[in-house]
Amino acid sequence: MTRRRRARAGAACRRAVYALLAACILTGPPATSQVVLDSEERRELEADIDRYEDLQAARRQELAEIEAALGETAALLQQRIADRNQVSAELAERR
Repeated sequence: MTRRRRARAGAACRRAVYALLAACILTGPPATSQVVLDSEERRELEADIDRYEDLQAARRQELAEIEAALGETAALLQQRIADRNQVSAELAERR
């Protein structure tokens, strides 16, 4: 799955959760009374929460992998710069 596709999936999931929460707020009883969810609604909300948490965990893992790859790339670039500087110094000595 590409980064853009995962970002769209994550955004779609967030929108779905927000829409679900908004629907619960708008269709629920007044704020002064206790909100009572039947078991079906509760299961659906808990399933949505679980899916969202799974998406968050996957996203954190992806970010960790990207950061690790960037760290490796930075180390390689630093080594190449050091090698280039050494060659430049050697050439300057020979002149």
